[in-house]
Amino acid sequence: MRSFTAAALVAAGLIACACGGVARANPLSLARFGGLRGDAVYTGAYALYWNPAALAAPGWDVGVDLQLIARQASYDRDAVLNGVPDAEVAANSGRATISTFGAVPSAMAHWGRAFRDFDLGVGGGVFVENGGTANWDKNLRAPAQYPGAIDGPQRWASISAQLLLVNLAVGLGARDRRSGLSIGFTPMLVVGSFSTVRARNIDQSEDLVDANGDPKEGRAWFDGRGVGFSAIVGVRWDRRGWAVGATWERGARVDLIGDLRVAFGTQAPSTERAALTLPVADTVRLSAALRATRWLTIRPTFEWALWSALDEHVFRSATDGTALFTIPRHFHDMLAGRVRADAQLSPRWRLMLGVGGERGPTPSSTMEPGFGENSNVDVGAGASVAISHHVDLSATFAYQYFLPFNVTNSVQQPTTNGTYNDMREILLVDVEVHGWR
Repeated sequence: MRSFTAAALVAAGLIACACGGVARANPLSLARFGGLRGDAVYTGAYALYWNPAALAAPGWDVGVDLQLIARQASYDRDAVLNGVPDAEVAANSGRATISTFGAVPSAMAHWGRAFRDFDLGVGGGVFVENGGTANWDKNLRAPAQYPGAIDGPQRWASISAQLLLVNLAVGLGARDRRSGLSIGFTPMLVVGSFSTVRARNIDQSEDLVDANGDPKEGRAWFDGRGVGFSAIVGVRWDRRGWAVGATWERGARVDLIGDLRVAFGTQAPSTERAALTLPVADTVRLSAALRATRWLTIRPTFEWALWSALDEHVFRSATDGTALFTIPRHFHDMLAGRVRADAQLSPRWRLMLGVGGERGPTPSSTMEPGFGENSNVDVGAGASVAISHHVDLSATFAYQYFLPFNVTNSVQQPTTNGTYNDMREILLVDVEVHGWR
């Protein structure tokens, strides 16, 4: 029974760190393949993800994408709003910071042929659509009498976490050349891994010592693996240089199973097998390519991520499925709008610009540092050059700024009232090889 209790008490920390990645249409997404060209009217190898209907194009393409991500965030935990005793203010309140850098590679390919009035194409790839790393900086000014405080005032929600969901995908597209209508389908196997650590007490408090004056603060670790399935369905219509595309992506539901280890104060550490279902929201995308002039194309995009399906997270025993702990989320749907512009400066050079914004899905009452962000805006610029008749090289830089998240009504235990800030810089480099143009 004690091991069940320990697992229950640590559950909140496991999911709280799960979403420390780069937000785009959901708090987990790393989907920026192709830079500013990534949308539901994209043509090329990355159509396997953006819209498999565009796989129905004669020829072949291979694309390799490298995403470099820098993130800076801070969380200022308010002592008054969280009811922190005067003696513990230096350990359980104040400003925590995080500064991370990561590199994410992906590769996709497409091959297609013409058959009378129809075009057929297939694609395949390995890519990381969702993931993130969050390792909060140490608080070197923490009071020495409370050793756990060195992990920062945010430690009750997150100390560190790493999530990686690798997609293995194949796709098929078909196009009726007369009408310009295409359809496509991409099923995906998602292989996930997740590890995290956070501070935790048995009674879900943030007390540093017990009634006898002995250390009370504990730690909880989880390291799990699992698989899930996802799929993308897309349609596309081309007419006289214009295009409209729409996709529906079923978000993966990855069942992670691993060891949950807990150590509370002076008690002996314990380990138990535990299970966590990690859901990703379904997403609808609608894009258009509108040729304004012979050299300028405008591409608006609308995204709708159905995060309202996430009302709570439930952590269960891997032995019998018993619910050990339930974490309230009460998410709402995420809406995003973006506008991109492609300027074909010469037969070899193309310039790309973009701006966008999205409403974050996380209510302030259930926000935890490391999980969920506020609404944000992003701007980006990029360029593509044809190195040869068969090879294109592209680079894109994007800056994403999240509005400050002021939390005063937290229902988490311990509470997370305070101000959360976040910003990210993303550099993407793409090499695409074409069979013919």
